[in-house]
Amino acid sequence: MGRAHLRLLFAALALSVSACSVSAINVSLPISAPGNSQGLFPTLLSFSIEQDRWPDWAGTWARNEITHNALSNYAALTGQPPNIRVGADSEDHTFWSPTVTIEEASFPPPNSVTPYPEATSITVGNAYYTLSRFLPRGTRMTWGVNLGADNLTAAFLEARAIKEAFDDIGNGITLRSVEIGNEP
Repeated sequence: MGRAHLRLLFAALALSVSACSVSAINVSLPISAPGNSQGLFPTLLSFSIEQDRWPDWAGTWARNEITHNALSNYAALTGQPPNIRVGADSEDHTFWSPTVTIEEASFPPPNSVTPYPEATSITVGNAYYTLSRFLPRGTRMTWGVNLGADNLTAAFLEARAIKEAFDDIGNGITLRSVEIGNEP
């Protein structure tokens, strides 16, 4: 079904629902896909994860089973895990340091408008990048490097730490690209 057909279908559905008062709709879903259904494209979905929350998503000393299972289930449906980008706004607050093991981050206090605020500063060590090893086999990654600080040395040190981490990770997890600055 083309996009135009889907738009017409949803418009007709919205009109029919708004034209009558509905208190409940019973929907039955088949256990397996219909015989004429098509598989999902492997590139249908990808994820962008803030750098300040990366250890939460990946896991620190062991993999995050929720993340790993969700990405593995997606891979089972499409034939490969989704692409993962670790960066976003917080990449321009991230600095590498040889004295930090994984991550030290400073967060403003949460409030009712922003219950999960973005870190104002993030310092990471080599182990931060090697957390990528906890992702499913075959994951392709993009890592962001801080260019917002306008510090070429800091950006170089981050990029080198990322490259060295992926030299050691293995398990079919690959570094697809390095993003120089958030949304350059």
